[in-house]
Order: sequence, then C-alpha cells, then structure tokens
Amino acid sequence: MEDFMQWVAVVFNLGFLYFMIRERTVAWPLGIIGSFIMIFLSWDARIYLEAIVYMFYVVLGFYGWYRWSAGPEHIEQTADGVTKTGIVRWTWLAHLRWMIAGFFATGLLGYVFNNFTDAKLSYLDAFSTCFQLIATYLETRKVLSSWLYWIVLNVFAIWFYSRAGLDVVAIVQMTVYSIFSIIGYFSWLKKYRTQIGQ
Repeated sequence: MEDFMQWVAVVFNLGFLYFMIRERTVAWPLGIIGSFIMIFLSWDARIYLEAIVYMFYVVLGFYGWYRWSAGPEHIEQTADGVTKTGIVRWTWLAHLRWMIAGFFATGLLGYVFNNFTDAKLSYLDAFSTCFQLIATYLETRKVLSSWLYWIVLNVFAIWFYSRAGLDVVAIVQMTVYSIFSIIGYFSWLKKYRTQIGQ
C-alpha cells in the first residue's frame, strides 16, 4: 500500500511541477493534494521534519493559489499603489539573508530532532526542510532563482529519500524534479528576459 501511495503522491507532485513551470494556477491544488499524501508517507518513514514541511506546503499551496489566482502575473502592492509584476529577481544580499536563516534553522531543528525524538537523519532532514520552505516561499513570489534552490534540493533529495526508504519518491519523483527544475529555470529566465525587454 505504501508503494501505491508513493506513486499517487508522485503523480500529483509531478503535475504540480509541470504546471508550475508553465505558471498555471492549477499547479497549486495538485501540489496541495500531493503534499497532503506526503505528510503521511514522511511521518511513517520517521522523517518528521519532512512531514512538517509538507504540512507547510499545504498552507503555502493555498497561499500560492491565492496569489496566482488573478492569472499568470501576480499583483504586488507597492508604496505607490498597485502594479503588475511577473517573474522577479532578488539581489544576492536578499538570498544571503535567507541562506543564513536557513542554516541557523537547520542547526537548531537538527539538534532538537536528533536529541529529543526518534527521527532518522535529523540534520539532513532539517537542511532539506528549511531550504524547501525558503524555495517554496520564493516560488510563491515568482523569484527566478527559486529554481536554483530546487535544483540543489532535488538532487540532494534523491539520495535523502532513498536513505529514508521512500525509493519511489527518490528515484521517480526527485529525478524528474531535478530535470524539470533545470527546465523550469530556463523557462522562467526566458519569460523574465521577455518581460524586461531583453
């Protein structure tokens, strides 16, 4: 039954990624369903932080669905009023702040789950969880480099999920995610360049 549920989660999560690359709002409900299933699979595999991150994915899925519901471009409220923006780029300083926060949270969560639970792979789980949350937040904001975070995280996740015993997710979903993240980056880069007139 667990293998079957892994396949169901994989189908919904691949649908999410396919439509995310194309900036289609339907990506979000697919991601919510896939994430909901992954909560239980991760908990059963004793990678509790992954289960928690998938809970956040459900919440962030609703946030992303809301933000994108106006169409392929989201609306940003600025001090001067409302302006339409599409894909955006962040400065290296903005990324550095998020990375410092991510590594700090990794150490803290890794320590807590390593010392106070029966969790497996606590520090690796914490790394994956913290940076997945950051990448997902960037994705909801349509930050181009969110795809670069995902490339690193998805390649890492092939090994991580395999170690946790979720082989279908590791081999099928994360391998395809790694490839699609590269495609997603170049797809959004092309749209970004068109958007800014390059």
